[in-house]
Amino acid sequence: MYAIVRTGGKQYKVKEGETLKVEKLEAQPGEILDLATDAKRTRLAVAGAAGEVRVYSLPDGKRLANLTAVPAPVYGVALSADGSRVATGSYNGQVGIYDTASGKLLKQLVPVPVE
Repeated sequence: MYAIVRTGGKQYKVKEGETLKVEKLEAQPGEILDLATDAKRTRLAVAGAAGEVRVYSLPDGKRLANLTAVPAPVYGVALSADGSRVATGSYNGQVGIYDTASGKLLKQLVPVPVE
């Protein structure tokens, strides 16, 4: 016997006696616009329309960082290979580089008009 389980846009075939682990994160504030993982896929960054970037530990889903001072909406997010830095790209063209552990803004790149 087996069952077909659909969750999170995926479909799984589960046989009797097998265990299925489904990843689940807390609800996000607003629409999710981008996702990124580190090189080893041990961290996940979630960026959204509310101007908040959250970083989670994978696979347990524990929140590691909450970046709230990012100009909204955040259209792009990237994690460094080791997950220690987060880069964000916002609607106004600003790019921010943050320390994942502290949430501190390390560097900000501001667009300059070109004539």
